Amino acid sequence: MTLTDLFSPALDPSRIIEANDAQERYGATTTGAEKRLSGALHPLNTGEIQQIVSIARTAGLKLYPISAGRNWGYSDSMPRRDDRIILDLSGMKAIHDYDPELGTITVEPGVTQKMLCEYLQEHGNHHIISVTGSSPEASIIGNYLERGFGLTPVMDHALAVMNLRAVLGDGSIYESPFLAYGGNQSAKVFRWGYGPYTDGLFFQSSFGAVTSMTIKLARPVENTYLCLSEIKDAQNLAASITALRNLRENWAIETMQIKVINDYYGMASAGLRRSDIEKAGSIEAARKKFNTCPYTVIVTLGGPESLTALVSRHIKQQLKPYGRIKILNTPILKIIRRLTPLFPPSLKLKAKALDQFHSLLKGVPGTLAVGKLPYFCTGNDDGLDKTNPAKDRRGIIWFALVLPFRAESYFDFEKICYEASEPYGIAPVLNLTNYGQSSCIGLMAIIFDQQTQSETAQNCYLDLINKAIEKGYFPYRIPAFAVNEIAARGIENRFANKIKALLDPEKVWG
Repeated sequence: MTLTDLFSPALDPSRIIEANDAQERYGATTTGAEKRLSGALHPLNTGEIQQIVSIARTAGLKLYPISAGRNWGYSDSMPRRDDRIILDLSGMKAIHDYDPELGTITVEPGVTQKMLCEYLQEHGNHHIISVTGSSPEASIIGNYLERGFGLTPVMDHALAVMNLRAVLGDGSIYESPFLAYGGNQSAKVFRWGYGPYTDGLFFQSSFGAVTSMTIKLARPVENTYLCLSEIKDAQNLAASITALRNLRENWAIETMQIKVINDYYGMASAGLRRSDIEKAGSIEAARKKFNTCPYTVIVTLGGPESLTALVSRHIKQQLKPYGRIKILNTPILKIIRRLTPLFPPSLKLKAKALDQFHSLLKGVPGTLAVGKLPYFCTGNDDGLDKTNPAKDRRGIIWFALVLPFRAESYFDFEKICYEASEPYGIAPVLNLTNYGQSSCIGLMAIIFDQQTQSETAQNCYLDLINKAIEKGYFPYRIPAFAVNEIAARGIENRFANKIKALLDPEKVWG
């Protein structure tokens, strides 16, 4: 019996995709890991999902829900195991219950960064979203459920989730407690609800398919400051990180984000290729040629001019002893944009990257990261629009380690990455991001040629995990291929497994 025969009582046949077509449509990944798919289904509402779940349970089939399938560098659209049916929720595109006063809004899984940005612009520009560097076509719900983070403001996406609804493995509907009790007005402003906090069960899990989510937005800021500090050695970086942590503790400002990028990351995010570095002869020669330092600290700050001007002066005072520092605000960035065509090539690359970064800070989604980083190791890109690296067969795997916000931990991270990547010939493209009080995320982009290095890149990732665990660290997000490897070694969340057995005993989701 075909998939169409099975699911035609629930869906129009045009929204049922058989295995071969599904493999072609969803089978490409940025991680180089592939699985055998049994097909794909395109529901348009919750009722259709419930019917699909009922049919799948009866037939003993397994479903894997995706929102937009643009989870670049982690798993894209790919499930952990073979013979899953992709449940593509991208057709669920409703946006409703926008509160222009309080800044809350409810979205369905198919709502992308671009769609929500355009909706807010059309409804008065009262609020903006916290965008990621991924594609404008990336899903809001998908990233929030992965506990992703964006740029200022409201950087911690999981904390921006006020309530949600989901379809469970038995076809029943889960609602956040306040929603279930009829407290709709309370539900949109108080994420914790009443009783045990159960919404968190649906983050990074296979407990159900989330069908709607209410999130908190932010007001557009009056002014944006970019504070850039170029640092030439590890000693000055250590002092800078300590100063930045003190800055974070003394100025509890939600719209401040701190990043540290190394030379490889700076060059890759500006659009340079690994071949450009190799042609220069060494990383040291490439730094000189492309006007790049070993480390660059980037502090972004948004808010009222009176506050941001004051804090930016304090940032400059704190970081000035450790490196050359530039303070750029919105008017200065506009001038740089007009003058960019007159700049020499190396400065032109930097200026264009700054302009794209500034647009992201204003809540306008773009392709700053997805259009450059996955293409760092490739040659001819003619004919590619660089918005879908999986389709373009470009290789990138994100290693995302949770670190205490201190210099010692950053250098642990750096050592782990350099030691794990060198034997595989992988460039250490590193980025440290802080958006909270005492933690930060150490990101390494494992960028590779899928035609020749997929297995190499995956093995590099697994070595990174091993070295991190030895030091007492662990990632906050893990690509599907690595989840299987980790589980095979007996590393698992036994409590989560017990909950899964209760909520989805037939394992319909997964």
